[in-house]
Amino acid sequence: MKVSKSVYYLLILSILSIMVVSSFASSLNPITGKLTSRPVVVNVTIAVPKITYISTISAQTPSESGSISVTLNVTANDNAGTAYIANVTANFTSGATTRQNSSCLDAQNIDANNANFSCTIVLWWFDPSGTYNIGVALNDTAGNNATNTSTTFTYNQLSAFTLAPSALAWNVLTPGALNQTPTNTPVLLNNTGNKPITSGNIQINATNLRGETNPNVAIWANNFSVGTSTGSKVECGGTGSTNMNWTAYAAIAGATLPIGNYTVNDGVTGALKLYPCIKLVGSELTSQAYSTANESAWTIKII
Repeated sequence: MKVSKSVYYLLILSILSIMVVSSFASSLNPITGKLTSRPVVVNVTIAVPKITYISTISAQTPSESGSISVTLNVTANDNAGTAYIANVTANFTSGATTRQNSSCLDAQNIDANNANFSCTIVLWWFDPSGTYNIGVALNDTAGNNATNTSTTFTYNQLSAFTLAPSALAWNVLTPGALNQTPTNTPVLLNNTGNKPITSGNIQINATNLRGETNPNVAIWANNFSVGTSTGSKVECGGTGSTNMNWTAYAAIAGATLPIGNYTVNDGVTGALKLYPCIKLVGSELTSQAYSTANESAWTIKII
């Protein structure tokens, strides 16, 4: 079949029109075959430090007039890595008493996120007995922190003291004299343990001071008294003094021996002063030396 020229031209125009429209549409939305979006990987690490282990501490006993060093081992965890662990601290707390180590020793890394720390804390003889809480804290370089207060240990009680002088001396006495005090008082007691000694629990067992030449005469134990204060001879049977009894312990009225660091040497902290007195020097006494040599020395005890 023959196609007329007019129809032929019409077909050519139609094709050209489609090509123009297609070309215009492509210029508005070109198809290049390239990606118009890409995936982005986002990683965020949340650091949550933890104290995962605290070693057990057995019951501890004070060292008389000294100190003991108590060591605990700690495992610190930081999931950002052990390099982010800035510091580990530890403390022992009982009531108002706190002993601490503000910079525990970094002993070794267990793995990338866990490290062992060694914490040594000093306890003193005057630290109170009882249950101590163990507190451990961790700080990391990002400002995060963690604490663990899950464990305790026991600090035992120690009853101990010292006294000075260990021998009392008087000036030359006259038979019949009253209220004679030693030349080297007071007798100073220092609490070298951590048991507070309460009133009634400081006791003295006095003996007779017999003549060293003639032991048939003596300054009898019942002629002595001991007080907790001095001045105006108050220790010689006055208020706050206690009369001695031969071969029997006498509790010193009002005498207490608190715990404390007696080395401050104020006569009060961890300390007690006692003042002996001979209330009566018997008129029957002869000229000689009198001492405890023929009997036994006086005994001061705390209970």
